[in-house]
Amino acid sequence: MKMRDALTVIAALITCACCITTIAAAAVTLDDLPATVAMVNGAPVKKSAVVPTPDEAVADAVRRAVDDELIVQQFAKEGFDKDPRYESEMKWLQQQQALADSMVDEILSRYYEQ
Repeated sequence: MKMRDALTVIAALITCACCITTIAAAAVTLDDLPATVAMVNGAPVKKSAVVPTPDEAVADAVRRAVDDELIVQQFAKEGFDKDPRYESEMKWLQQQQALADSMVDEILSRYYEQ
């Protein structure tokens, strides 16, 4: 990564950290968060991306969601999202998720039929 790009990322992180601290400090629960919790280089970080672990504060989960968005943007910027191995892995993961979703649907439909 070029020095200028690194400085841009650092500046974005600092700006996001300040904004997130303001938003997240007031948020006690997920219900307190707005629909869009942050903007990262013009891309929204949605409330649905904030998934705190049982022992994690909402503010920390917001920071993690912003970090994840920064990683995704850098990943795409460097072209890794076009790598055939990545595309193959993503296709497999999507198939596995679809299978898991259909299994959950089947289990729930059987449960509610009883």
